[in-house]
Amino acid sequence: MPCRVPDTAQSIAFALKGNIDGLKDLFSRRLASPRDWALYGGMHQYETVHFLISQGALVDDESYENVFDFVFRNKCSNTEMVALKCIRDSRDNNWIEEQHFSLLHEIILHLSSRSLADALEEDPGAVHTPDAQGRTALDWATARAQLDNMKFLIAHGSSVNNMDARGRTGSAACTRALVDAGADPNLADHSAETPLHCA
Repeated sequence: MPCRVPDTAQSIAFALKGNIDGLKDLFSRRLASPRDWALYGGMHQYETVHFLISQGALVDDESYENVFDFVFRNKCSNTEMVALKCIRDSRDNNWIEEQHFSLLHEIILHLSSRSLADALEEDPGAVHTPDAQGRTALDWATARAQLDNMKFLIAHGSSVNNMDARGRTGSAACTRALVDAGADPNLADHSAETPLHCA
């Protein structure tokens, strides 16, 4: 049965640093188990992730979500993307389908080769359509630092103050583009994230 270990545990430190030999030693002496913690803490150490999975670590919900989030936000290299495929393929469900992406989302995420301009001409209101996490196409364009797409979506009425279910990261240029478009940096509700907070 998995148990919770504190973030200060030696096994966590080893996983975060990619110290596979240290983990092997702890496992061999039964001082830790690969099933004791979520994989997401060591996700940037993809060799460690492979090792932990080979030792029986479970792919928890947060790790599964984070891998797709890293990939679609362009926060990992091609090498890391291939290496983390073991987590993406760990479930039978389809993460992309679960997100309920609109055509605009698919264009921003390069899941569709359609033109953003054509899609908006057909359905101008689509700029307000959220995915399953409450992210609009602008949220994704911000997370992916697609400045031209951001400006285009803003020009077509996308809200720069949309509330997302979780935080994202962008860039200083994204922040400037949103502030220039009138994003409010002082919104009272901080339980969710706006494109500006994402940037």
